Amino acid sequence: NGGYRLARPAHEIVLQDVLVRLDSPLFGGPGFCKNHTGRLSSCVHDASCTLRGLWTAIDRAVADVLAGMTLADLMIDRAIEEEA
Repeated sequence: NGGYRLARPAHEIVLQDVLVRLDSPLFGGPGFCKNHTGRLSSCVHDASCTLRGLWTAIDRAVADVLAGMTLADLMIDRAIEEEA
């Protein structure tokens, strides 16, 4: 059947914790600018990035939403969609 086995109940697994454990921030982190350079081989705006503030705010907002949701919340939403 495949799949994953959870070490804790789904209602105890906070989505933000999963993202942190995967070491996958939406913005920032050590390789963000290196991995998102557009058409160039390196970012020419590293020191004066005009988008850094925007992406930091977006990252914070998404982290706040994920901090208030659990894996069980996702399962409930899916069950509601399947019933509709």
